[in-house]
Amino acid sequence: MLTHPLKLLRQYFGYSQFREGQPELISAIISGRDALGIMPTGAGKSICFQIPALMAKGAVIVVSPLISLMKDQVESLRQAGLPAAFINSTLTSSEYRNIVSEALKGTFKLIYIAPERLENLNFLNFLNEISVSMVTIDEAHCVSQWGHDFRPSYLKIAEMIGMFKNKPVVSAFTATATPLVKEDIVKLLKLNDPVMVVTGFDRKNLYFEVNRPDNKADFTLDYLRKNSGKSGIIYCITRKLVESVHEKLNAAGIDAVRYHAGLPMKERKAAQDSFIYDQAGIIVATNAFGMGIDKSNVRFVLHYNMPKNIESYYQEAGRAGRDGEKSECVMLFSGSDIIMNKFLIENSDRDKDAPGAPRSDKTHELRKLSQMIEYCSTSSCLRSYVLRYFGEKPDGCGCGNCGSCLGGGELTDMTERAKKVLLCIHFMGGRFGSAFTAEVLRGDNPERAREYRFDKLPVYGSLKELPAAAVKDFISALAAAGYIKVDDSQYRTLSLAEKAVSALKNDEKIMVKYKDAGIKTKAKAAPKKAAAAEAAGDAKLFDRLKALRRELADKQRVPPYLIFSDAALNGMCSLLPSTAAEFLEVSGVGQRKLEQYGKIFMAEIKRFSDSKR
Repeated sequence: MLTHPLKLLRQYFGYSQFREGQPELISAIISGRDALGIMPTGAGKSICFQIPALMAKGAVIVVSPLISLMKDQVESLRQAGLPAAFINSTLTSSEYRNIVSEALKGTFKLIYIAPERLENLNFLNFLNEISVSMVTIDEAHCVSQWGHDFRPSYLKIAEMIGMFKNKPVVSAFTATATPLVKEDIVKLLKLNDPVMVVTGFDRKNLYFEVNRPDNKADFTLDYLRKNSGKSGIIYCITRKLVESVHEKLNAAGIDAVRYHAGLPMKERKAAQDSFIYDQAGIIVATNAFGMGIDKSNVRFVLHYNMPKNIESYYQEAGRAGRDGEKSECVMLFSGSDIIMNKFLIENSDRDKDAPGAPRSDKTHELRKLSQMIEYCSTSSCLRSYVLRYFGEKPDGCGCGNCGSCLGGGELTDMTERAKKVLLCIHFMGGRFGSAFTAEVLRGDNPERAREYRFDKLPVYGSLKELPAAAVKDFISALAAAGYIKVDDSQYRTLSLAEKAVSALKNDEKIMVKYKDAGIKTKAKAAPKKAAAAEAAGDAKLFDRLKALRRELADKQRVPPYLIFSDAALNGMCSLLPSTAAEFLEVSGVGQRKLEQYGKIFMAEIKRFSDSKR
């Protein structure tokens, strides 16, 4: 075990042990090895380079994609007693000069910079004047054109690393990277024989659900009322929808702010600050909001529309529950989402948005959209689908914490119906999509069927008793179960997978986790009290500590979660500490926070305990 790093972890961050993957990455970095960490949001990626930074002689340069992320992380480090700074466009000339001056003196252990700074020759010369022990690339998937947030300025990172007289250790971290993106990160950042740690993409505290409500606005209002008092993000696919949803929420008396790229910068910043500082509980936004937002107490992320790929969805949904507390990720899906996403892909051109970026591969984007549609259509475990997408092999047939696993749909013998579908696809020659296949199986559209002589097939009209939606859903379930291959083109033609060929040839049973269309998934009922407080102690004490945290945060002008996370407040409710030693037992309480806040919070806990006697 890393004895000295473990002491630093306890002293500065208040944790008694490392999480999965952290020891291996920290050991590699402090021994001088390059490293790549692929770890889910909330798994503690930052610790992997912050602990080595404390042990290094020089400064660690952290390339971070968004200003909000830098500001949050630097303020969090300062709260923990670590000397850190950021350099970006928000600094005044005098602030910039002061940070440069202090950096040249060796004041800072960590210096966060925006990737665009690397395009400035004077800035590169400045970096060469300070002692740099390591370069860390956060959100490293941004370096790959196959990732979902490509940033052309990230391509300058390797050039920066090459200019140092003594090559620093290079570490890269991301939460979402397919095998293709992982290869790109190693290649484009020129990582030298890196130690690679992939801890998995599973976020066990997150509940996943896909819902097809008749009216999305009504569903959203009902969901927010059931989850009143919780902090959440609602993502919409267009600015127009953001405006519409925001207007409906405010008309219903729900305090929400809005965020999209069409708003003035001042208004966007005000909305973001209002949400981060817990002044507004809900933010309605396009995907322009969120990357790098470190707010730990987001209890739900609701997607009003289906995103265009799994990577985007999982990163956006992953903004819920960063503190490890139970949180929900709910997607509202409709056919119009497919049409809108196809339109956005067909009309996208990265060259327009980012000079120097490669032109987007629309076939590749449509392939990703196809996989996203399958996720929304599957009756199988949602978590398992995502994990398989990222190259993992989940254990068992379900997670027990998603809409599919909890909302019905048992593993059922569907052999008779499945063989009709599979034979139909075989007879149709793998040239058609699910819509026409369903029509043939139901005996619909006889004119078109006669054109191809499909009306003569033995399975023609064999599923006429089922609604069209049920047939299409069943086709999706068979695809999710691995019996049907869906072509990656925009036509999404169907063909038989090897699993289906074997089942037909050997007369095997076909077991599918499936629930007939028409049975609507209900939103997971919200607990009567806040889940965190319910699980960790008295709800009234939790509310009092939360109010105290808010008061202290307002005085310091920092987000409340930087004082203490909800998880730390829960720990106080559970342990009821009355001494310094007991307060340090609360997970997330380090020496600096004990000194700053220990007496204040223990006094509030004592007042509450005395009032109950």
